[in-house]
Amino acid sequence: MEHRQLGTTGIRASVLGFGMWPIGGTQHAGDYGTVSNDDAIAAIRRALDLGVTLFDAAPAYGNGHAEVVLGEALGSRRDEAVVVTKCAVHWDYDAETWVTTSNHDDIVRSAEDSLRRIGTDRLDVLLIHVPDPSGSPEGSMAAFGELVASGKVRAVGVSNFTIEQLDEYRQHGPIQVQQVGYNMLDRRAESTMFPRCVELGVGLMTYGALCHGL
Repeated sequence: MEHRQLGTTGIRASVLGFGMWPIGGTQHAGDYGTVSNDDAIAAIRRALDLGVTLFDAAPAYGNGHAEVVLGEALGSRRDEAVVVTKCAVHWDYDAETWVTTSNHDDIVRSAEDSLRRIGTDRLDVLLIHVPDPSGSPEGSMAAFGELVASGKVRAVGVSNFTIEQLDEYRQHGPIQVQQVGYNMLDRRAESTMFPRCVELGVGLMTYGALCHGL
């Protein structure tokens, strides 16, 4: 399995990552169906055996369930993995809708909860899951800076941001990673986001490589 450095983070990861969304199971909207914990753990450990080191989770995946399963699967092999997770999005069961909150306190609280669920002392990469229209870029980046300074997070970034949003947040602190949807049927990022990230030295992650099963 080929490994490359993720932008300028100093973190080396497999070019093929393991997306944790399906591992969330049926515990949130837009699920992929039931996935047993045993099957999920076996798949994660098999991926490690085959040289996959990047695991991409989020609190939104099964209301934290995917993170719990990832932590259990990695166990004593935690140092072999690059753990990516996200913040700023959760499912409101009462309102039956996604809620996006990327203010300072919510980001810090989300990161602390992810550390606890995964059972680790640091997150290798922490991403804002989606843009928060009412959020404060300055507050979000201040939270990122505190988490990095404390050693709880190694690198920070964003997901699903436009170039304009990426540039706006970069005014308040370093963005080291950007994640975008990308597959053979949707290659728009090749002519827009990819060149911008290369220009800035921002590491690129993609999701939806199988076009959500299409």
